[in-house]
Amino acid sequence: MDNMNPVTIFVKTANKYVGTTVKVEPSGKLYVNGCPVLSSSRGSLSTLEAVQPSDALGLVSGWGYTGSGYLISNIIGNFVDPNGTVSGTAVPGMIGLINFPDNNVANANGVFVNRNGFVTVGRTIFDDAKAHVDINGVMLLEKQTSAPSTPYEGMIAVADGTLWDPASVGGLSYPVYYNGTTWIKMFS
Repeated sequence: MDNMNPVTIFVKTANKYVGTTVKVEPSGKLYVNGCPVLSSSRGSLSTLEAVQPSDALGLVSGWGYTGSGYLISNIIGNFVDPNGTVSGTAVPGMIGLINFPDNNVANANGVFVNRNGFVTVGRTIFDDAKAHVDINGVMLLEKQTSAPSTPYEGMIAVADGTLWDPASVGGLSYPVYYNGTTWIKMFS
């Protein structure tokens, strides 16, 4: 990195231009001095306005050259939680990891983690109405040899059927759910 010529990039923020020194290798690798901060606001430079739910606060995207042009492949994004409330003391955040199959933005899917740590997987947006983990696809659960120590209603697990066998099946693993009082075998 030492033999490369540094370049200063100025980024327009809500109310000023911020400069950071970067170095770019011939291979395209980018080195930044310091810790870049991504920030966002609505309005103009002279009249700032608060961000709103679902606003993008900062995005880093990956693009690949196809031989005739660049196409987007993925985004790492920082957003205002679509179900949060922006106030003078809080901007509820959400992180998104978004992929674009075949570089098609219409077919985007991703993983989103909201302000409460709830996760949505395989969707284009965060769905706060879903459970802690919402999966649109296949989910693999490892079989458990004992019941979770602090179960909550609606929890799903796979009993190994030997060391942990709440339905007395004997030797075969099977899915169970917790109804708030006891573990119940699913798909009887």
